Amino acid sequence: MTIQIRTIAACLLLSVLSLLSTTVPAHTTGFAGNHQQYPSIEHPGITAFVERGITLSTALFGRPEIVVREVDLRISQPTDANSKLPKGFTGTSLRDREQGAFTIFLSRKPGNIAFHGQLAHEIAHLHNPNLYDVYVEGLNTLFAAKLLASEGLGWGRWERHFRRGGDPFYGESYLLMKELESIVGEQQLGSLLHHAVNSNRSGSRMHIDIDSWLDTLTADQRERSAAAILTRAGKMERARKASRPHYAFYQPLIGLEPTQRLASK
Repeated sequence: MTIQIRTIAACLLLSVLSLLSTTVPAHTTGFAGNHQQYPSIEHPGITAFVERGITLSTALFGRPEIVVREVDLRISQPTDANSKLPKGFTGTSLRDREQGAFTIFLSRKPGNIAFHGQLAHEIAHLHNPNLYDVYVEGLNTLFAAKLLASEGLGWGRWERHFRRGGDPFYGESYLLMKELESIVGEQQLGSLLHHAVNSNRSGSRMHIDIDSWLDTLTADQRERSAAAILTRAGKMERARKASRPHYAFYQPLIGLEPTQRLASK
């Protein structure tokens, strides 16, 4: 089904230097209800880009939790200069579950070097917007790299940025996902999203059960993957606490029986 993307011209100058800017979980902070107070995005070819992104994410991760029928793109700068609404963030918001309607907020305008990188990362969040998880942020950043490469758009600048320690919350998780992919392969890494579990009773917040995913691997893959995670765990945990304390990051409890793992968590 063709995705409808509502567009209104948006010409806003934003001077955020990082790739993804300040990512805010828009789907739980009420931004979806206020989405019309942010300007929509008009850009040639943007509808087709989003559709190709969803096709790629489906190929890598499987069918999304909610069928995506409409994606509304907005610049996160309120049209009212005196508005108290947040600004300068990125996020993906589910507006209407039954209609499959989402809003993606971006801090960069079309034409900015980071615009497509931000958008590609948020397209991956359409798969399951209720996931608040460090592993998922890294997976979605890796997805952004793949989508931009398939579109002939540059990623090298951000690769260098992350390898130099830039944006550690995204950088460390992204580099971990690259390492895990080299161990388990693209499809097995994509299956990580199949191991999402509820973080609260309503299911409005979810996280990855990393031990459940590790149990699907061969013994060699499991050992190497757990070692890769634990090697980067310290940096990722510090980055999470510093910038996204409300996100989950469960480290592997490899070697423990399932009942012992549950007790540890």
